[in-house]
Amino acid sequence: MRGATDFEEVNEELPVPRSLPMTANDVTDPSFFTRSSFSDIQETLIKLEYADDMFAIVAEAPEHRRRGAAKQVVELLRTTTAAQIVRKHKELEKRRERARANYHLRHGLKELENQLTQAKLCWAGLQTHEQAVCDFLQYRAETVLSSGSLSQRWTWSLDEDVPSASTPNQIRSLPATVTEVPHELKCPISHTLMQDAVTATDGHTYSREAIERWFSIRTSSPMTGLALTDTTLTENRAICDKVSAWIDGDDLATALSVKGSLTISFASPYGTFERRVAGSTTMATVHKLAFRGLGGRYTVFQLAKDNIVLPASPNTVLQRGLRAGDRVTIRVADEGDLAPPRASAGVVGRLDICLIKVYASGSRFLFAYWTKTTTAATMASILWKYWRHMSVTGQAINTSDLFEVWHSLKDSGDHCITGNPQDGSENLSQYLNRDYCTGRLAEEDVYSDTNTGFLNALQPLVFKVEVDKARRPE
Repeated sequence: MRGATDFEEVNEELPVPRSLPMTANDVTDPSFFTRSSFSDIQETLIKLEYADDMFAIVAEAPEHRRRGAAKQVVELLRTTTAAQIVRKHKELEKRRERARANYHLRHGLKELENQLTQAKLCWAGLQTHEQAVCDFLQYRAETVLSSGSLSQRWTWSLDEDVPSASTPNQIRSLPATVTEVPHELKCPISHTLMQDAVTATDGHTYSREAIERWFSIRTSSPMTGLALTDTTLTENRAICDKVSAWIDGDDLATALSVKGSLTISFASPYGTFERRVAGSTTMATVHKLAFRGLGGRYTVFQLAKDNIVLPASPNTVLQRGLRAGDRVTIRVADEGDLAPPRASAGVVGRLDICLIKVYASGSRFLFAYWTKTTTAATMASILWKYWRHMSVTGQAINTSDLFEVWHSLKDSGDHCITGNPQDGSENLSQYLNRDYCTGRLAEEDVYSDTNTGFLNALQPLVFKVEVDKARRPE
């Protein structure tokens, strides 16, 4: 190995040593590995914008390969989160430097610091609780499969119709204030209302079905990830009673002795029940009673009387014309109510949705899917759909590689391709407009066509992207 000498001329010929690229480990304090609990990691994963695709990667794998698929998802999360930490750390350093000269620039630092802290907690937790996170992913996959909620039709092909606009009869999601379940009554595994609440030997209370399914995967605590030698379950009568009282709406319903109160009968595909309310009870509260009466299982439904929709409004029961003994129908949304109806491929001027066409390196088309132009998703959502496609089609994924989403690609000839790479943190919606959506509802390569004004006026937006390995910094 050649080292520096006393001769300047010789030293000039020596290669200049390059510093190693920054890693997440370089900028993450060891304390993060003890601060991140397993329950915190579960909450973080559920709230991720691409959680459905993440769970689907495991659920869509053959049963004997689901553990391997769960490990693959953890590795992808770890790789992408590590890159996010490095990126945000560098950005924070730059902002701090600029803030020294301009006091007004300090206001945005706190939010970025919080984002960096959360990323570090997630990354550290994925390493500390790796096996437990795999257990959790397997559990969620099994739950998705048993409930039948896994969407098999998330892609779109050119021989299908274009989604039409939403119709007035489409059932919309209710406000969170109506469909809120108290935290203490939620199962920490399924994150839904407790059913047949039982306490395990780890001291935590769960729904019996949820904890039994967890134990069928691994005999560990869902809250700590630690192994359990005793899987005995004890009924938690206190929680069971609280759940029953919540379902009955004891804190919302009106006593029989209250003057002017009336009984409403609710009818749903899952049974009927009655609740007594005051004439001054708002329709929003009536919706809460319906939600609870259904066991907190359905967040999208519609109330109607004599085929007239009753919205969750501040209007009172009497103002809406309800009387004692009235029968209110609960229409629970099914897939047909949630998905926009289909229209012909010649739909004109539909600019509230956009078709995302995803290509692999070399302009090889992979798949396409629809999203709203107002989506809150980031470019990372495209990456996870790409990995889901790769997984379900049996193609290998190198989980240690970083990937970028390229858009506005142009072939300049002589094998010179230009475009704009995104690391996944950019908001997707800012590109879903006429300036960037240059594609057609037809077979085509990934390269942009500059003459698209006429086409965009006659068809929905089409955003073409290519997913490729990220360039490593030198």
